[in-house]
Amino acid sequence: IRYVCLSRGLGDVYKRQVTYLTHVRGIWIVVMVPQTPGAGGQGITYEDDIPKEDIKEAWEKDKRIHSLIWGSGIWALLTEKDLEDKPQKFSQNTILTRESVEEIYKQGKAIVSLGYDSIKNIWVLIAEPTSDPQTLFESKNLPEDEIGKLGIMIVNFENL
Repeated sequence: IRYVCLSRGLGDVYKRQVTYLTHVRGIWIVVMVPQTPGAGGQGITYEDDIPKEDIKEAWEKDKRIHSLIWGSGIWALLTEKDLEDKPQKFSQNTILTRESVEEIYKQGKAIVSLGYDSIKNIWVLIAEPTSDPQTLFESKNLPEDEIGKLGIMIVNFENL
């Protein structure tokens, strides 16, 4: 287990906050921005198994789960200060269906993080209450037309 506090003790140059964490094709991708005033207290934990105890401990310490991502055989759990006090829910299953996601939406919740362990075939999901409805697209190809209708631009990094 490795734990890193991303906002303390590393000097001004490291006063950043993570806005996005993912794992793609064997590469961990972390997007960071300058730390927002009042934010901070982010931490990241790496575990071989789903870090259920770390999730429980984070909630007990009034932190929220920002991301729970699996890659290269480990789970990365990113936590942060809970500024909105929205109770989160953790669930795991071997299948993720459109119906199960739509049930989450019917409960007035939004998906905050969705991770998949391709070796153990386990989906994990973190959801929290929201007033902003989410939209679900599922496709073997990137649903560019549907995303474009939402006014979002898709960038192909290979062509930059």
